[in-house]
Amino acid sequence: MVAELILTRDDIAWWVQNLAPIYETKLKRRTPIEVWSKVSEHGSAVGEAVREANFKDLVTHLAQALGWVVIFYGEAKKHRRGKWGYLNKPFSNASWDGSDFGRIQNLGEIVLYHYPALCPHCLGGKCKCVLGEKATDENRQRSLAEWRGRNRGDFDRTWAQLEDRFGGLYAHDDKIKSHADIGFHFLEEIGEVVKSLRMVLQSEGSTAVCHVESPTTRNWLGQLVEEVADVISWSTSVIRRVKLDLDNFCELCPAETSPDSLRNLLSMKWALEFTYLNNSQLPSPVCPKCGESPCLDSCDEF
Repeated sequence: MVAELILTRDDIAWWVQNLAPIYETKLKRRTPIEVWSKVSEHGSAVGEAVREANFKDLVTHLAQALGWVVIFYGEAKKHRRGKWGYLNKPFSNASWDGSDFGRIQNLGEIVLYHYPALCPHCLGGKCKCVLGEKATDENRQRSLAEWRGRNRGDFDRTWAQLEDRFGGLYAHDDKIKSHADIGFHFLEEIGEVVKSLRMVLQSEGSTAVCHVESPTTRNWLGQLVEEVADVISWSTSVIRRVKLDLDNFCELCPAETSPDSLRNLLSMKWALEFTYLNNSQLPSPVCPKCGESPCLDSCDEF
């Protein structure tokens, strides 16, 4: 008998399992674009918090944007029919391109698909895009396919592993870019998902049974997966840049916590715990707005 894997809050899969139940009833009435609109809503609040150097707002809205990415992934992976049907293909266990996509069972695999241990744009183990070094499309596709095959099972299962992956690729860039530049990129990628999602649903119909036949649909599904991975990538860059700029946020940090202490604390997992678990005081996530799970009918968070 295979022992059941025990998940903890360190694991990405723990959050996939535990965030959606907060909004389970409301999710049944929502479309994929409505779910992703919550990422856009909190992403815009991240932009405002970056501009105003508001630490608490930045942490809570970044965590909620990330939380809705997790919920979006979980819903797309779960539903094989109806309005989520086509999205189940790339986010679940079916091969939509017939070759190297393989079996997606974890959100970390979405990241690995687009970021297989190298930058997907310059193909560097440490990104050189800021120097203007970009690979041709032909070299990109060939190299990414080779790296995906080589690293197929080496996906990130925890938030810390995922942050280490992107830190290795982009930490140097984050020191050069301003937090405003990084915030703009984060918002840009959120919008790119909206475009890809809209094109997937338009190309095959939002209520169709999940049988992906059209090359146009396959192309947009591929772009959708890559854009979701980009949103996750840039969310880690926001965190790394804020750590560097934390002295500028210190007046709005918790009074009992020094900037140096917050640098050690600040991570994707900590932001999620701070926001959904009332700074780790609760055993399971609640809606950050009404403080309940399931979210109250009267709550306008969703």
